Amino acid sequence: MKTEKEKYIRENFSINDLYKIGFIKTKTDFVEIERRICEFFELKNIYMYDFIMSDKKETIKANIKTFSQN
Repeated sequence: MKTEKEKYIRENFSINDLYKIGFIKTKTDFVEIERRICEFFELKNIYMYDFIMSDKKETIKANIKTFSQN
């Protein structure tokens, strides 16, 4: 059963693309995926991602161009 955080992450981020570029090291550990995304965007929690996207006029999904390899 998916958690709310896992559902949110899947809806807003391309797990496969982030894995392909090496941004995340796992496709299944959503605690680690959340930690990595929050670290990158300097968020206190994953839901704060809505705030950094709230000034957009349309719904935008994070894509591979948003991230850099680390």
